[in-house]
Amino acid sequence: MKFLEIDVPEMDYCDPSLGGNVLNSPDIRPKITNTTTIPVITENGTLGNVTLVVDQSFELRRFAIESLCIQIFFMAFSLSLMMILRRDTKKYVLRPLARLLEIVSGYASNPLSEISHESLVPKKTNIDDDGSQDDEEEIVKYETEQLLYTITKITSLLRQCWGVAGSSIISSNLKRNEEKSLQVFNPIVPGREVHAIFGFVGIGDWGFLLRALSNDVMILINDIASVVHSEVARWGLEDKGQCNKNIGPVFLMVFRIGVDEDVRMKNWKAKNVIFKQTDENVDIQKSHRSLWSIETADLKDDDFHLRELPGIQKFADRAAIAMLKAYAGIHRDKYLKQFIDDARLANGNSKKPFYPKMTIGLDAGSAMEGAVGSIYKVDATYLGRHVNMASRMQSACKQFGVSFLCSNDFQQLLSPEAKKKFRHVDTCTVKGVQKPQPIYTYDARKIGVDFFLNVRDPQTADIEAKNYSPKIWNTDQDLLCMRRHVTTEFEEKFSIGRDLYLAGNWNKAVKALQEADEQMTQDAIDNDNLDDGFDMIELESSLAANNTNIIKRLLNEYGDGPSKCLIDYIKELNYVAPATFKNEGCRALTSK
Repeated sequence: MKFLEIDVPEMDYCDPSLGGNVLNSPDIRPKITNTTTIPVITENGTLGNVTLVVDQSFELRRFAIESLCIQIFFMAFSLSLMMILRRDTKKYVLRPLARLLEIVSGYASNPLSEISHESLVPKKTNIDDDGSQDDEEEIVKYETEQLLYTITKITSLLRQCWGVAGSSIISSNLKRNEEKSLQVFNPIVPGREVHAIFGFVGIGDWGFLLRALSNDVMILINDIASVVHSEVARWGLEDKGQCNKNIGPVFLMVFRIGVDEDVRMKNWKAKNVIFKQTDENVDIQKSHRSLWSIETADLKDDDFHLRELPGIQKFADRAAIAMLKAYAGIHRDKYLKQFIDDARLANGNSKKPFYPKMTIGLDAGSAMEGAVGSIYKVDATYLGRHVNMASRMQSACKQFGVSFLCSNDFQQLLSPEAKKKFRHVDTCTVKGVQKPQPIYTYDARKIGVDFFLNVRDPQTADIEAKNYSPKIWNTDQDLLCMRRHVTTEFEEKFSIGRDLYLAGNWNKAVKALQEADEQMTQDAIDNDNLDDGFDMIELESSLAANNTNIIKRLLNEYGDGPSKCLIDYIKELNYVAPATFKNEGCRALTSK
């Protein structure tokens, strides 16, 4: 047997029992070795074995360090991944769900609160070739974001459909009851008494518009509604102006003052804000306690009038201006302009353009706010005599030949500057109201006025509404233009005729009212307040020739509607006031 002679390399460690030398190593740490026996031939030629002890500590330490690093790396990677997942979960799941709960809870407590849609839709930024940035809405990709956006849309639709009157219905059905369980949806909830200014806005010649425009009548009515609703929302104090109901060609606008208990409490506090002084000492604490200890029943017993509320003049002025601005707005709206020269609305007279007719009725007082209907269909609305009075005022505009009528209850709330512009046209008894009601008008007229000259962008209009002051009745161009046909001479003659009429002296009343009617017509001619249907040269020649047809047409189109109404009523009764008129000093309002 032949063995290979080899040189054993120097080893870090050799077992002394094998006769080898012990090599001193500076590393005194415990070593991890691997023992291997190799057959060798010694110098004497004898066969022997050499046991090799290989130190693997370095390799194993390196392997341990590498394993530790790998474990640390995977732990860091796992933690980073968990943080990313947690961030995404919080961003796309938890936060949207919390926002949903916030929206529902907030909507339950205040259904009229606005929710910003822009803050709910994520944005992305596009960089154009020229380096400019263009922000646009990013399509909502995640289900939670879609759910959040959908809930927001639903709340907005509920707010638009139910309005102020439906807020109690929404709130009572969204909030939790005392047992902390969700209530079953119940749209039929008790109503509540509120105080508000009610306004009805009607579109004239509705039957003719339906026949002439057919399907396009929806475009016309929605354009008019857009103008009316925007002006009411703009001029309503503290966002109190809203549209409650669209009833075909009639809109019910509500300027809500507040719930009866809250309004009475504020009025009571305003009356008692000045503390009574006794022995030159002011008992402030006692007065404060009395403010909170007063009972609702005591408030109900108080003789309460809306005109006593602090700030009510500003509130009522803005409500009236909202309606008058809507009247001016429909005659200069760029979308309604397309109907001016529409051949379908020429009505056989191509020379005379079409302008929508609007009638407005206002009243102020209390009403019941709540739901009317059943579980199959519910309308949130207002019920009460003041709502009916506003409707009667709007309907009576046609009888009086005016575009604006309001009740005495509303007129009493106006500022002194506004009251000077409202004309007392008649006093009537109205069904459901015990006292005779003076009726007032604001002489708004489109004839001879170009409202396009006073057009303003929405931002400027918002600033004007925000900076309201009573001086606006003498400075605003819309309000001045629509009333420029009214002169001092006319007002004096009409006041004489009206007073004679109410006193029962009808013969003299007719003469005075006719003079007032002729005065308004003459003022329109003198001030060139005629529309394009009249040629001034032909008109002057016709008047010089005493053309009765032209004179009759002028009086009919440019005369005073209330004067004609009172004259017709007197002539209908053959100039003899009935006994009921003499006893009550007024007539019954026959038109609703």
